[in-house]
Amino acid sequence: TNVGGFFKNQLRELMDVLNSTNPHWIRCIKPHPAKKPLMWAGPSVINQLASSGVLGTVKIRKAGYPVRIKLADFLARYSILGKSVEEIFKNGKVGGTKGQKGS
Repeated sequence: TNVGGFFKNQLRELMDVLNSTNPHWIRCIKPHPAKKPLMWAGPSVINQLASSGVLGTVKIRKAGYPVRIKLADFLARYSILGKSVEEIFKNGKVGGTKGQKGS
């Protein structure tokens, strides 16, 4: 096997792993640019929270809107779109790519 083949096999294995998972996002916030304990850079943290969408989500939640709805509620509300909506969640596929199943 040459280098190109080895890379291709590794990439295929990686894509198999990625396609078999249900992605979750973890937001990491750096408390300060220096790497020392007990330090906190407030403006930097606020900027990171705003850039990652956390502050926007907090505003939406405080206004009383849900960020996520349960699958049953989604299907009941959007069932007008037809059986394709139920099939998307049943198969986990949207347009030939693996979709995310909600709860």
